[in-house]
Amino acid sequence: LQERYNAFRPDDINRLAKMIPSHVDNVRLVIDINNMASAYGMVLKNIEVGQAVATTSGGTGIIKSDGPEHLDFLLTVSGSYQALKLFLTDLGKSLRIVDITDLNFGAKDADVYDFTVGLRTYWLQDR
Repeated sequence: LQERYNAFRPDDINRLAKMIPSHVDNVRLVIDINNMASAYGMVLKNIEVGQAVATTSGGTGIIKSDGPEHLDFLLTVSGSYQALKLFLTDLGKSLRIVDITDLNFGAKDADVYDFTVGLRTYWLQDR
């Protein structure tokens, strides 16, 4: 088993660890998202972090994990529609797996909108 593990390049192992980490690092994720938004002149604000949730299934009182845990975020970014499209494209290309669960917008000024984005991120539980 160790030989098979060592057959992977360290860079590939690091990329996998970033894709689905072994723990939630919501501070690092918010910093990464802020950097993506800032690249397009967008301002990140009103960040709400939900409760961590384990995906479970069971029967007859037995609960077992059958998937990764997840954490929901709700955040607001201000900027143009074009900037939002570029920001969402970057989010989709990011190694960290995030699902967009919600998207709402409201007018702020001419060509500037407040976009409320719901995100879900995942991590593997310790087994």
